[in-house]
Amino acid sequence: MKSVNSCCVKQALAVAVMAACASLSAQAGEPGSVDKSVLAQVMALNGLDERGAIERLAAEEAAADLYRRVRTMSLPEYAGAWFDADSGKLHVALSDSAQAELLTRFGAVPVAVGWSLRELEDLRESIGADAALLQSGLLRSLHVDYVRNRLAVGAAPGRMEEVRTQLSRYADRIDIYEAMKTLVPSADVRGADGTRNYDFEQLPYGGGYYPCSVGAAVENGFYTVGHCGEAGHDIRWAATYASLGDVQVSAYPSRTDIDGDVGWVSLDSGWTPVPKINGYSDGGINVPAKWAGTNELPLYTHACRYGQTSGGPHCGKIIAKGQLTDWGFPKKVANVTVVEGSCSTGGDSGGTWLPASGSNQVQGTTIGRTEGNDCPNIIPPRKDSFTYFQPISDHVFAYSKHLTKPAGSLLTAHGTAAPTVTGFLCPDMMHSGSGTFICSLDPYSSQGKTDASWSGASFSLTADDFALGTCSAFDMISVTLTVTNPYGTYTATSSTFPCPMGPIP
Repeated sequence: MKSVNSCCVKQALAVAVMAACASLSAQAGEPGSVDKSVLAQVMALNGLDERGAIERLAAEEAAADLYRRVRTMSLPEYAGAWFDADSGKLHVALSDSAQAELLTRFGAVPVAVGWSLRELEDLRESIGADAALLQSGLLRSLHVDYVRNRLAVGAAPGRMEEVRTQLSRYADRIDIYEAMKTLVPSADVRGADGTRNYDFEQLPYGGGYYPCSVGAAVENGFYTVGHCGEAGHDIRWAATYASLGDVQVSAYPSRTDIDGDVGWVSLDSGWTPVPKINGYSDGGINVPAKWAGTNELPLYTHACRYGQTSGGPHCGKIIAKGQLTDWGFPKKVANVTVVEGSCSTGGDSGGTWLPASGSNQVQGTTIGRTEGNDCPNIIPPRKDSFTYFQPISDHVFAYSKHLTKPAGSLLTAHGTAAPTVTGFLCPDMMHSGSGTFICSLDPYSSQGKTDASWSGASFSLTADDFALGTCSAFDMISVTLTVTNPYGTYTATSSTFPCPMGPIP
């Protein structure tokens, strides 16, 4: 059997990405090391044999690490990215070719497009702010289609022509489709454990008390979705109805200063949040310290869901990101990730999403499903059956503004310590030359959000895990790296090196 590492090497991924692939091989390199239920679902979803499914998940994990790197570059010409199953590589859309060569160096495939992501997102926000369109019920959803470089507009059934007329001035940038299904919430201390809201009694679940699921444990509490409770609501443990704590901040439905369907619950004394996810048939799953446990999957990769009602894993493929959704509540829900298939049942809301690859990076919290997409899974899924989650980054961002650090920090296996960097390469000669140099670092371990900064040289581009600098012949260079999290700082300084002037490998 071909190893996962040789597969990744043949795909010519860059050094940093190959490191991710090598790391994954320890988890996915042999049949049986990926959860059997997850593997079976990935095989059925894609028509793959076992070896093919293992190799695909390894390539997806490598693409996720590269996707994080691309997003931290903050390129103005960036227009989205997706995993291409045929090549096993991450494709990156660019409205300008200035950084195409650099992305190629790192193993991505640049794709030239006409509109940047920022331009299409601005259009999404403009259309989404049109009260007449929303209040008339014409629109169901808006998201940027990265592959087509267009804004995808979901019209209510039978009203496509009305939408087309209303948005005719944007015809060069939009695609309109009929959203056939009605969206329903999955109304649904470890992630994916069950809860009850003792202040919501309108739904006939569990004795009349509103059931939901834990998303992920944070300092002194846990994340869940906002529609599971409003500030001050009494949240109970589903198993015994013992008091867990109170909703501290909820963005839904009354908050207008926080986007998305996000919420935070503080725990009463006697409860200890732990960096684990209830994997149900998968058992207890540790939240990794690598990238603070929140490394985001790209488009067209597989994710799996866990929640108190349907258990898990329930897996599907990510087909849209950043969707603005009319949820039928008092406000629209921003930045939703859409998964084809997976399924969800009442009480699963708030529950945890993880990569199918087994890296256990927390992806987000379940917010709902299309009507009829109840569990158990239908494989292959119907083309109109979707499940939705709020990215975990939205929770971290929202509550970093409203909570005193480190209250909102995601718990990981790293614990409350400064970040740990496992490798610092400067210069990275595999990607340096012709008067440019690249410094990079291997994945670092952390609890809570991390920030990296670079100093000591002339940089044209910096990101969390690499920096691109320019120099002239005979220059002697030294670079200092500083990585911080809510608990401390890691600092490293390179040896002094001459400006690389040879050809770029």
